[in-house]
Amino acid sequence: MPVVVVVSEVNANYLLAPDIDLSEFLGYSSLADGGGNRIDAAFKNVGNTCYLNALLHCLAQLASVQAWSYQHEQRCISADVADLRGSRSGCVLCHLAWDVRDLATLPPQTFASDVRDLATAAIPKVALFRRSWSQGKFHNRDQQCAAEAFRLLMEACNDVDEERAQRLGVAFNLGENTTFSTPMWWAFGGVQQSSIACRACGRSSIKYEMCSHVALAVSGENSTIERLLASHWEPEALIDEDDCCTFEGCGVYWRRTKTTRMSRWPRVLVLHLKRWHQVFHQGPYCKLDTRVDFRESLHVDEAGTLYDLKAVIVHSGDAHGGHYTSYVRAFEQRWFFCDDGRKPREVSSYEAMNSQAYMLFYEKRI
Repeated sequence: MPVVVVVSEVNANYLLAPDIDLSEFLGYSSLADGGGNRIDAAFKNVGNTCYLNALLHCLAQLASVQAWSYQHEQRCISADVADLRGSRSGCVLCHLAWDVRDLATLPPQTFASDVRDLATAAIPKVALFRRSWSQGKFHNRDQQCAAEAFRLLMEACNDVDEERAQRLGVAFNLGENTTFSTPMWWAFGGVQQSSIACRACGRSSIKYEMCSHVALAVSGENSTIERLLASHWEPEALIDEDDCCTFEGCGVYWRRTKTTRMSRWPRVLVLHLKRWHQVFHQGPYCKLDTRVDFRESLHVDEAGTLYDLKAVIVHSGDAHGGHYTSYVRAFEQRWFFCDDGRKPREVSSYEAMNSQAYMLFYEKRI
């Protein structure tokens, strides 16, 4: 096989500094300070919304989300108590700030002491107005995917910042560096590089893409989070029936491979373990209960980039239903188990590390 020559690169500008830093333009200061709030409250389930309650508990312990939502609320004209407690949907980023603060500041007597008495648990505003920010996808009482909820919620919050920047006169188009300089992308944005190489002609193309999370395939065998990540970056042969090299003068079929790696790791690394498995094409899904081991710290590359685990979302049940809970690493690095309106329960790190993870939230150690 000839030496591979890169003949095209797409979106290489994603690796460069933005033309305009929207975070700075909108008045956000450092988003890395703080984190690990005390946890003195629980969230009421308002219609099979355990997937959102679990997600909110996780987001509330991330330093960047705390600073982002709080600083936005101080500047937003919609951030008034009447709107947040009333029936209007208001601003989703303000609702997130309200929910994050509720978990840290509500007094202990607001705990629901019994699963049958949830009246005193906090009502999460993000869940209450889920129809508006999810574009109607979460308007009913069906159980939803926590990973999909994360994606839609972060996109909706990011839209708030983008729209405000546009109102203030900043013009930008999708794909420009400026687009990916909002607080959401500052916190969760990584740059992923996809290389497609032809073994026949020795040429390759590279495409850079922004990503807010990494979805990892889970097999039927026990594994570790490190092995899943390594498998995710392994070269993949492109064997589609109509796959052929598009470089001029080649056109050979079934000789291309695709390799993916992270060119720039995010400040907050969100890993989604894809536990839903389709046995037959267009057939029903089943859930893979495979054990995946993980620890409180994670090295992701040879350069020694290190992440600390902040939160875990767990799904119990099967592909047709179930329940979402979370483990969060809160104040003084103590772990708590959060389950809807029940009082958060302090647990050992051993219990948290032995849970069946569905999503993992890591913060880069600075």
